Amino acid sequence: MAMFYQDQGQYDKAEALYQRALNINETSWGANHPNTASTLDSLATLYIALKRYKEAEALCQSALHIRKTCFGINHSATETSINNLAVLHKNQGRYDQSEALYKQSLSISEALFGSNHASTAISLNNLALLYHDQGNYAEAEPLYQSALHIEEIVFGSDSLNITVVCNNLANLYCDQGRYSDAELLYQRSLSIRETYLGTHHPDTITTLSKLGDLYYLQGCYKEAETFFKYPRRSSRRNSSKHSYQP
Repeated sequence: MAMFYQDQGQYDKAEALYQRALNINETSWGANHPNTASTLDSLATLYIALKRYKEAEALCQSALHIRKTCFGINHSATETSINNLAVLHKNQGRYDQSEALYKQSLSISEALFGSNHASTAISLNNLALLYHDQGNYAEAEPLYQSALHIEEIVFGSDSLNITVVCNNLANLYCDQGRYSDAELLYQRSLSIRETYLGTHHPDTITTLSKLGDLYYLQGCYKEAETFFKYPRRSSRRNSSKHSYQP
């Protein structure tokens, strides 16, 4: 239920439920049990989203310590904690530490699950995000592409699960001025998100906004206005100048 509220952006409700779950787990299982570590990690991801980094780091470190103790380093649960700590360090601008953790996470995921697993795709995407944030586009692009390819294999080409990487790769292309490539991916992500989430969902609105930004950067102000308006009132554009391949 806490994850449900978090996905909806109802962070106060999510935090209260995570805290409640944490108290129950600590009482029932103890402070050093894997169930407790799971809730610590979940609460940490909420605090990362809220930029409460000091609180998040303490939770991430505690969860990682528990999981290393219980499972060892080469375990999927430990890999999750490593990845969460890497996300935190990236958001804090501690890029060297974040890169080392992301690479460790990727290595563990590949060893446990192979190169074509959803967990591996997440690690690839997160490492790509790190390079992207630093302006290292040449290293970020193939990682995004690999992550997207894996998710298409695992989930299917029209799955909601692929839209995050679609948007991330589109953002990269937009930053490089590769607007046609970016448009194709944004439109693909938008179509999927509207189908599964509806027009008013925050994730759908994010993609609408990205498309608006894309057209604005190209001087297509009328089209940009269409996507900036909320809710969107028209279907996809039909401009030959900026057409995309179906």
